Amino acid sequence: MTSMTTQYPARTMEECDAILTAPGAVGEVEEVMVNGVKQRVWKNQPTNYRVALEDGFTKYAERVMYVSPLPNSPEYEEVTYAEQRRRVVHLAAWLRTQGIRQGSKVAVGGDNSSRFLVVPWAAHYLGAVPVFINSTLHNDATVHCLGITKPDIVLGDADFVASIVPIMGRLKERGVGPVYSYDPTEHLSSELRAAIARIPDFNPTATQLRQIESGEGLGLEVMTPESEGHIFFTSGTSGMPKAVLSNQRGALHNYVSGTFAGLRAALRAGATYEQATAHPVAQACMLVPAPLFHVTGCISWTTRQMTTGAKIVWMKRWSVPEAIRLIEKYDVNVLGGVPATTKAIFQSPLLPKTRMFTAISSGGAPVQAGLVTDLTKRFPGISCSNGWGLTETNGLHNALTGRDYLENSESCGPTIPICDVEIRDADTGRVCGPDEMGIIWARGSNVMVCYYGDEAATRKAMTPDGWFNTGDMGSLDARGFLYIRDRAKDIIIRGGENIASAEVENALARLPETAEVAAVAVPDPVLGELVGCAVSLAPGKFLTPQMVLDRVAPMLRYAAQPVFCHIYEGDLPRNANGKIRKDVVKKECAERWVKLTGGKRWVRNKAKL
Repeated sequence: MTSMTTQYPARTMEECDAILTAPGAVGEVEEVMVNGVKQRVWKNQPTNYRVALEDGFTKYAERVMYVSPLPNSPEYEEVTYAEQRRRVVHLAAWLRTQGIRQGSKVAVGGDNSSRFLVVPWAAHYLGAVPVFINSTLHNDATVHCLGITKPDIVLGDADFVASIVPIMGRLKERGVGPVYSYDPTEHLSSELRAAIARIPDFNPTATQLRQIESGEGLGLEVMTPESEGHIFFTSGTSGMPKAVLSNQRGALHNYVSGTFAGLRAALRAGATYEQATAHPVAQACMLVPAPLFHVTGCISWTTRQMTTGAKIVWMKRWSVPEAIRLIEKYDVNVLGGVPATTKAIFQSPLLPKTRMFTAISSGGAPVQAGLVTDLTKRFPGISCSNGWGLTETNGLHNALTGRDYLENSESCGPTIPICDVEIRDADTGRVCGPDEMGIIWARGSNVMVCYYGDEAATRKAMTPDGWFNTGDMGSLDARGFLYIRDRAKDIIIRGGENIASAEVENALARLPETAEVAAVAVPDPVLGELVGCAVSLAPGKFLTPQMVLDRVAPMLRYAAQPVFCHIYEGDLPRNANGKIRKDVVKKECAERWVKLTGGKRWVRNKAKL
């Protein structure tokens, strides 16, 4: 237990950071030159992913690491740290026989499971670069993502591999390597089974295992913190995902950054350095519904897990009843993910009154007003935190925890010490003053290297001295606390998942009856936002709103399918430059949607919630 002072705060933020980043401290910071740019880095973070994984696997070998859904079954399995390591080493040995080496690219796609994570970690053991594919994408987008990165091999669960069978030929033409399923395929049709290759049963020799475990002869000596670390994808205003390449240092910054806000909060509450940094005795059990193809689920939470020896319960698909069943069965005491999932659990009558949580961490979407207050009343003593970051910042960039968050629940807090934030005027580029809204620019050793395969997009987003234009709108107060005010990009955030409006608009535009199209967000009390749209029709054409929704749905992944359509009788609103006034369209669609639904939760298909 950390001691508490009668006066809060016991220390200023600056005093806390000075203690935590001092020489010899857990968060010691040093400066390095990378490509001519001076960066602040964590001195004590692992040098590469292989080192980080081996340390965690070894330190917590006997603990349960994952509660994971079994393939094609409603059942779950418990996997220890030692067993996960064994699976990683065995797959790495097989990948080695397939020609995977340091610098190779290994793509992975599928639903959340411990088996999913075996793939990127086996790649890391060889010094290869994992490429994380969003398994919910439309096939054209999947071709785009794999075609940009050209992985040497693609591994996925049976359903993901089955979904890309129709585009296998296109992938091969784009230079993508062979595709394998790491799961059984018996539940699929005979035609699909015939088209899918499975990873064969493989028993590595003692020599092969020693090579993987020792790293000798794998070419790992050439790796540095600036070596390629991983590739995730993010949606932009182009409508197609961008490939975000990060180096090893950026990919691993969460090993320190992920715990820093909590250490700050402890010192602010009066704990000594020794009390704040003491290793937890009890194993935390976390329920994480965030998808593993996203930075939040795959990087932020798994690195936090590795530093503390925690257990994670993975959900194959989000379901409130299933989440509560797992919470009760496995005694989950930490919740993570977007605020919508936390709120759904909190509001469910299925959650026993006796259930208590020790910590709840939010990110990926704005926290709804009053949620933090309600949580602290329901779960006395709970530690609540909020963070802000992007795929391009490898997750956390700003964070706020504890009492500071309770008193500033609309804020994402100050930056982590290796990071910088500036608010710049959208038109002039001038650095804004306190409480002045503008574009959020981010810099730090956690920021991506580039948009892989897209030099033009990289030059547009990043300056030579390392500043990244996030496209988000926000402000900083006099203390340096960040507030997210709006989004400059045309991104719809549905339950924390980013959906590019252009993705929806491209599909709408393929309808021969439409003339102008716009995709905008409409409010939802559970997911925050859903996809709405507005169209005008070509002369002499006829469509009803429901006809638009029905015809465009098959062209889009589930999350991107509009739930509401407004058909303008004339042109869509435009400004003097001829651009569609999306602010006007969004307001009108939102008003019509709220009138239609009464502001209540909307359900399209209960099985998918």
